[in-house]
Amino acid sequence: MDIAADRPILARRLVWWLVSVPVRALRPALFLALAAGAVWYGWRGAVSYEARTGWSPQTATLERRIERAFLETVPEGAAPGDVWLAALRGSLDPARLPQPDLDLARSLAGALDPMAGRERLALAVLSEARTPAAIEAELRARPDWQRRRRLDRALEARLEEARQAGLDPPELVFADPLVRERFAAADRLYGRTLAGMEAWFADPAGRTLRLDRVPGWAGRLDRPVELRGGVQGLIAEAYAALRDTPRATGACETGFIVKPAPDPAALNLAALAAALEADALEAGGGAAAGARLLLAARKADIMHPELAGRLAGDAGGQARLLGSLAPFLEEAGEIYSQPVRSAAELGAAAGQGLAGADVDGLTALAAGTAELRRRVGTGAALRLLAAVRTPEDLARLNALAGVIGPQTLALFHLHADPEALLDLADGAPRVRLEEIGAWRLSAGLAALALLLALSAPLGAHLEAATGRRSGLRAFANRTESLILRKKI
Repeated sequence: MDIAADRPILARRLVWWLVSVPVRALRPALFLALAAGAVWYGWRGAVSYEARTGWSPQTATLERRIERAFLETVPEGAAPGDVWLAALRGSLDPARLPQPDLDLARSLAGALDPMAGRERLALAVLSEARTPAAIEAELRARPDWQRRRRLDRALEARLEEARQAGLDPPELVFADPLVRERFAAADRLYGRTLAGMEAWFADPAGRTLRLDRVPGWAGRLDRPVELRGGVQGLIAEAYAALRDTPRATGACETGFIVKPAPDPAALNLAALAAALEADALEAGGGAAAGARLLLAARKADIMHPELAGRLAGDAGGQARLLGSLAPFLEEAGEIYSQPVRSAAELGAAAGQGLAGADVDGLTALAAGTAELRRRVGTGAALRLLAAVRTPEDLARLNALAGVIGPQTLALFHLHADPEALLDLADGAPRVRLEEIGAWRLSAGLAALALLLALSAPLGAHLEAATGRRSGLRAFANRTESLILRKKI
């Protein structure tokens, strides 16, 4: 064997190996780089999105998002039961409030389950008779479905005992005796007042409601707030609007008609309530109570200014409404003192006066508010209206209340961001531009990696079908022939 003669051949083969190996590795290396880039940018966008919004596949349903929101009300390192008990005590503490806040206390009592979790509560029940270690050992030995059934039965048995003992909500069984005593005393003293408030919003029947004297509102309002329903409320608001205008009549000076400050939003809501009471407008059941709640929110100055602006309408609409009511304002004193006699006629006139406004929008808003009242209660619904800026906000609030019911007030009370709570009903939170950019880049890299992976089998198929080599393969063969001095 002539080693000297073979040296040029070995050298050419070494050169070809040094050239061919990187070329052959280029395709898989490029594929791995594209795939890694797609994963990296997709992961960056997902991490940014979850860190900003708290949304993840585990919170894809509204129920899961609400559970997470309740968990966010518990500070890091704090025990959920302690946070719950402190909030419950605060709602009943006579040193902090002139009257106990029964609506909030009821809502907070029922919120223990979502704050602490059913499993934690059930384990607390089981731990009363046995050590936690023994309970954990027993539960670990069971299949998951038996473990869940064991925990559910333990918790339901304790809650049923509480119901039999007269506790309502039954979760009060987990509170200390002092809190239970204060709750029972507050219910005895002020339960009738809250029931009277419920009855007034269902049907005022010519009565007046002092909102600032209702438990939960005493001390919250800095002035007396008198609510009048139907005919009386509309007459009062109409004369307030006419007081300083040339159209004012002598009846505007009638002393026993209480005339508040002029407020176009309150006037429209009073007209809406009177028209719905008289069945002069078509709406869902209980819409009149919803209109009264909206009017109460406006009179108590808790309505968001954006919503008040929507309800106020324009000057032309107010003029049409006052013109429709003008024949009744001449006899305002008699109508005000005997509201039942003229309720139907005045309600029909109010409905005609609202015809130029967005009647469908007004009635839909009243019906949505009535639906919220049915789900959370009158007092809670009135408070929650403070978070409503648009009709869409009311729809989202109803979506939350449809899942957690009376506990909606507790969630809004404990959570620091009411707007974020309303966003829970929107599904996945909005995506920012930088997150969209990261996901677009990830999708583009993934598409290139897929095309690169498919190019090899597709190229081989085309070569077999046409008998022609691809340009890249022809270039590789020509390079090999030049280096190794082979004939093609």
